[in-house]
Amino acid sequence: GILPAKPFSKVFSRLENPFNLHGMIDPPTLSRLVSTIWAGLPRVPISVHTDEVALAPRLTIDTTGGTVNSCFVGLCEHAPQNVPYKNVDSVREVIGHLISGEWHLATHAKVLGVSRHDGERFCMLPITFEASCNRFTATLEDERLRNFFSLWDSVKDTYGPLVSLNSDADSRRTACFESMAGKVVGITPPLLLFDGMLTTLGCTTTRDRRHIDKRIRSILSGRKNMRVGDTLISRVLLRKVAKSVGVLLPESTLNPKDHQNVPAVLRLYKVLADIVETAD
Repeated sequence: GILPAKPFSKVFSRLENPFNLHGMIDPPTLSRLVSTIWAGLPRVPISVHTDEVALAPRLTIDTTGGTVNSCFVGLCEHAPQNVPYKNVDSVREVIGHLISGEWHLATHAKVLGVSRHDGERFCMLPITFEASCNRFTATLEDERLRNFFSLWDSVKDTYGPLVSLNSDADSRRTACFESMAGKVVGITPPLLLFDGMLTTLGCTTTRDRRHIDKRIRSILSGRKNMRVGDTLISRVLLRKVAKSVGVLLPESTLNPKDHQNVPAVLRLYKVLADIVETAD
């Protein structure tokens, strides 16, 4: 019940237990997983991608290893890797940990994948899914990524070096990526809504700032206000200002039901720029 929908589930259904829900994987398993999809492809630079996939919280009991080896599935990373199910007392114990707040149901899967820098055979490949309550810290994310870079050394000579680390620009990833850089160094030409730096891991990072921009639009599209300096900006105020200076603000630009509309973010920024330019 943890795997995302197709096509990732199709990939993993053909493999021999390539991961567990705590995101742990060893060199032989990594080699077997990558060779299943990338066998025979030329060595090229590789990018790493990490993000979260939302899950419906659900606690189940996995009996695939037999009744004796049954265990709970659906707990977050604060629980031990293996929480065995023996009897009703095991259920009471898990419920106790959940009520106390020590453990949580997994609401997300932290996904880590790799892709090839090849225009013809891009082949994005997910490596691990880690059940998470989305309460992880920048320090834990730093450790997880460094461990994966060390693990990749076992297959680097066959498939290629890791040259780029990519994720959203949320606060934890920003803190994590900046902790990897002794000095933040811009390494790419300015790209709209993206930000890059050089890390001590020997690779570049790219943080997709659309994550933050979509959140800003979501705030302005709803009933909340955003403070900029001494001014509270709301959806109502934005419409009034736009109308007063003759700037068109399409309804779709501030549709509160559409949270993932990146073109609407760009339209909103253009409206804001037009308002400033007209007011001047």
